[in-house]
Amino acid sequence: MPFHPSPRLNFYFGRRPYQGADPGNAQHIFIGEDANFAPDIEEQAIWPYVEEYLTDGVAFWNRHGVHHPFLLEGYNGQGALYHGHYNAILNHEGGVANGVAAPLPVNIRQSISFVEYLDRPTTGNGNINNAAMVNEVRGRWHFGWLAQLLIRRHGDPARTVYLSKGVATKLRHDTEDLFTGLLPANPPEVVQVFPVNARRHQVVIHNHVCDHITTANRLILHGTIRASLLS
Repeated sequence: MPFHPSPRLNFYFGRRPYQGADPGNAQHIFIGEDANFAPDIEEQAIWPYVEEYLTDGVAFWNRHGVHHPFLLEGYNGQGALYHGHYNAILNHEGGVANGVAAPLPVNIRQSISFVEYLDRPTTGNGNINNAAMVNEVRGRWHFGWLAQLLIRRHGDPARTVYLSKGVATKLRHDTEDLFTGLLPANPPEVVQVFPVNARRHQVVIHNHVCDHITTANRLILHGTIRASLLS
């Protein structure tokens, strides 16, 4: 099952190949691996919320107080853990899930966008290593679109782009030098910020939020991302 079989889910992503705010206007863009949904998402009680979210992610966040429908009751499938980590970053001081509730300012919601290495919804594991899927995405020039999100043109407002190490490595490997000069290779730190230069926006390369890293390092990861969002 290379991509998610739901025609309706693919319809929404065909119109808006991102989640949350429009990345063309966003100041904080998170580039993840793939938008992973349960295979039976249309049959689950959460489906109307998914449709609402994919129609207008910022309005959904304002209405329900969470950035993604997987954080509401009634979802059974992959993706909940991933967005649970981001819920901690966005809604708790220091990014500590059981810490003091401290949601980010409401106005920042319209500046946060989630996009993915694969541009269509998926199900299952290991999709970014599926050569057929990668080639299909490459044929739609999606990688070029992602590269444009990193390139700073004259007059552009400041932007920060966050990538997991795995996504950064794949982009450098799969795009025939498209990301040369935009993404450094294999930073060893849990979180490292590469300041803006003449060619690119600021880039943050970090461990995947679901990686098996120590609690201390996870707190550093969450806290650093949250501090960046507030800067």
